[in-house]
Amino acid sequence: MHDEWKSLSLPSASANTPTKRGNTSVKRALSDRLTPSEAIEAAGQMISGYPQAKDAPKSYIGAVADLLTRYPRAVALQCADRFDGVPRETKFLPTPAEIIAYCERKVRPLYEDAEREDRIAKQLAERERWLNPDRADEETTRRKAIADTWLKREDERAVALSKEKPRALTAEEKQALLDDARMAAGEINRGGIKLSTQTQALIHEQDVLREGSPLDVGADQ
Repeated sequence: MHDEWKSLSLPSASANTPTKRGNTSVKRALSDRLTPSEAIEAAGQMISGYPQAKDAPKSYIGAVADLLTRYPRAVALQCADRFDGVPRETKFLPTPAEIIAYCERKVRPLYEDAEREDRIAKQLAERERWLNPDRADEETTRRKAIADTWLKREDERAVALSKEKPRALTAEEKQALLDDARMAAGEINRGGIKLSTQTQALIHEQDVLREGSPLDVGADQ
């Protein structure tokens, strides 16, 4: 790396560091950044294998180093790696756009992991609140509000459920149910037990359809 590059100064890295959302390993990795001097050194290593590196101006190295401070340390170092980073993908000195595209691609899984951790933590917290018997007044009020929205059909899911109608039986299903009822009726009558009203109604309906004339349920034959 050119000695004059060491005199470069960059904006404070802390200005580009996102707010920490927790102390998990993923979030620590996301918040960890290269220092300005580390970023300048990494930028020099990144372009050292290019024939044009000896003519690279300070402004170019400064721009590359500034970009590297905007991404997690692991991503920035991977980007600067001469064998597995941006140099592997670019024939000439990488442009800022190429560096950004590489870093964005590599940092995306980290953000997805962090979001997944947030979702899991939120779900566990919600579960704990529901299972905890010692609920604060505000939790009781919140649950009551949820119940009220269901009872008043203000919740979209409650409205959708209320519009659902029971499925009508097909002719085959109805006949099978009647056959089962008649079979059960013979066994139940022998024990001196009366049929249920529903069973009697089904048998009566079938008798009406077969004979073509109305009959009263339980009428003498």
